[in-house]
Amino acid sequence: MRSSPKDLRKFLHAKGWSEDEIEKTILILEEAPYHKHAWIMRFDKLVYWVSLLLGLLGNFVMAVILIPFFLVASTFWLFVMVFLFAFCFGLLFTAILEHIEILQPRHHALNWVVLPVFSFVTVFLIAYLTYYIDTLLNLDFALQNYWIVALTYTIAFMLPYVFFLHRERIILRTEELL
Repeated sequence: MRSSPKDLRKFLHAKGWSEDEIEKTILILEEAPYHKHAWIMRFDKLVYWVSLLLGLLGNFVMAVILIPFFLVASTFWLFVMVFLFAFCFGLLFTAILEHIEILQPRHHALNWVVLPVFSFVTVFLIAYLTYYIDTLLNLDFALQNYWIVALTYTIAFMLPYVFFLHRERIILRTEELL
């Protein structure tokens, strides 16, 4: 988690730094992202796109992992498992995104569009295909509303990201007040 300039200012002041040294240090740290080498900036973008791709692929894999639960779990336990799997995967994905330094509002907007849509469509299709296979094999698949399963998965997956964005907004608002 990032420390705010106010915290850094207090820390450096406690160490005996002068106000000029503190101001110069904070200015250098604030301008550092704009003075990165071109290779590092390209690498940062590559890390973001690879992370997004892994998140999309991970959603697909997670949906496939849920197939046995679709077939054997009762409705209540199915929703509990879907929520837990999605929430844990959302935590993992958010932890990765949290450590990417180049995230700007446009990246968050893209994440807000791509991730929920892909999550919903993937889980919906897997649940629907599982239901279709179940009807062919007459396994008496209890779940019939796969829309709700997909919506539950999408909401649970996005919750950690919502908390992350909320925390970042509070940090940024606090920094603007300084």
